[in-house]
Amino acid sequence: MNNVPGVGERWVDGSSLSAGSTVSSQLTTTFSLSAADMISQFNAYQVAYGSDSVVVNGIHSTRQPILDLPSLNGSWQDTNIISLNVNSGMMLNASDQQGCTISGTLSNSVDGVYGFQVAYSGCSQAGNYDGVLMAQEVSGVSYISWLAFADNGTAVFAHADDIIQPIESPELAGNFSPSFLLSNSAAVFITQSEIRSFEYVLGGGTSLPLAMTYSLDAAARRLTSTGGNIFNNLSEVELVSGTFDYNISMTDAQLDISYLQSGAAQNRSLSNLTLVNLNQTLDSLEGQWSGLIFNSSNEISGQVNGCDVSGTATELENNVFSISMSLSNCSSAGSYSGTGIGLDESVFSQGSDSFVLHVNRSDNNFWLRGIVPKS
Repeated sequence: MNNVPGVGERWVDGSSLSAGSTVSSQLTTTFSLSAADMISQFNAYQVAYGSDSVVVNGIHSTRQPILDLPSLNGSWQDTNIISLNVNSGMMLNASDQQGCTISGTLSNSVDGVYGFQVAYSGCSQAGNYDGVLMAQEVSGVSYISWLAFADNGTAVFAHADDIIQPIESPELAGNFSPSFLLSNSAAVFITQSEIRSFEYVLGGGTSLPLAMTYSLDAAARRLTSTGGNIFNNLSEVELVSGTFDYNISMTDAQLDISYLQSGAAQNRSLSNLTLVNLNQTLDSLEGQWSGLIFNSSNEISGQVNGCDVSGTATELENNVFSISMSLSNCSSAGSYSGTGIGLDESVFSQGSDSFVLHVNRSDNNFWLRGIVPKS
């Protein structure tokens, strides 16, 4: 489907908006059909509204309905929902960060979609609402969400799941868990201490690898550089500043950097960065990725750029790996460290899984980075 017109409301971090704030929109999407002509997977979609747009690649796979909601009490987690329980009589009780007490009744389930009558009290959204609640499992993760409307057209929306997503970590724990983001031209790793990025042309070259340490301002949703290095075409480059700004869903993050190259001030913005969903990453790097070979114990061997390689990969979290390598018998010999991640074939649509590598030599004069298809 291409540029299908529609009308929608703006939502920010789960907060409800009043009717009348609707804007025209266009939906472009690609999806897969099952043998029964049912949509089995959304491969990508883009929604454009006003001067804004949201692009999401390949995260919607086949969903299974959740019919036993009481069994998941105590497991729901979200940055906005504080508590959420459903009893055996299908009565829902919850509270949120806005101070709302939420009481609702679920009815008439059809494949995990319920009728939902809900009352909000003790907050600015106080009132009675009618709508739907959806409870479904996707790739082993359970999700619950609802959307309901009052007679005057105001709406309430909420969402929770049963895992801590990488982007939820700053809000809930005060630090980032390892994450990987992509745009059509940039790749960004975030660990609990570093941001690593590079620009790329798929099937072509890479440029401007960056590694910077940062401090986190969770309230402002911003990471600010406290030190780092950039490498660009063998010229002297000095990182001056870097900021990484993100929204709660990590669907529209941006990394801005200022640096000096041969004494001249330069600026770069890596925009439209989206968190790669966990179900699109690989939990094992075993196999051959061009000249790099990973065994079942995550030991690395092989050859890169005429260098003999030995090293290890250690999973940090969320299938992001810490990479330590030694290169020998070549002009770029030395000790290298950084990050890597394996991605399934749906991410780049190259017909195979891919390995994304970003490591630099200890003296920062040589960097290895790129997107390598599985051999």
